[in-house]
Amino acid sequence: MKRFLYLMAIAIATMSCNYDKIISESDLPDNSLEFIHTHFAGVEILQIEKERDNNDISYDVMMGNGFFLEFAESGRATCVDGGFTLVPLSIVHLLPAGINTYLAAKHPSSKVVKIDEDRGYIEIDLDNFVMDLVFTTEGTFVRYDD
Repeated sequence: MKRFLYLMAIAIATMSCNYDKIISESDLPDNSLEFIHTHFAGVEILQIEKERDNNDISYDVMMGNGFFLEFAESGRATCVDGGFTLVPLSIVHLLPAGINTYLAAKHPSSKVVKIDEDRGYIEIDLDNFVMDLVFTTEGTFVRYDD
């Protein structure tokens, strides 16, 4: 019984460390807003959600053109997902040079529909929807991923 109560206390404590909260545009970090206004000028922000997962805070932004954006607590963009829509070239050109060079050489007719940075890697989804490409954050190709 004591073990059960102990496990329940840990579960409750863990759940209380996680939350999602709808916030206003003014609650986003300034550099997140600058990113949105630069690369998605004139596009309506539908919803902003502040997520807390243990000690990590992130911001999820749903845009009126169907894009999903994710920002780290610092305001740095960590995910730009267009679904079936191409990521603006102004964002693609912000990637490390090695990634753009690799894409131009190996996938010249493909376009980027998603950029996702996580745990030291950048994952690129192309409009051919066959495989994802994984790079280091420095721009070195690592592997194809399905």
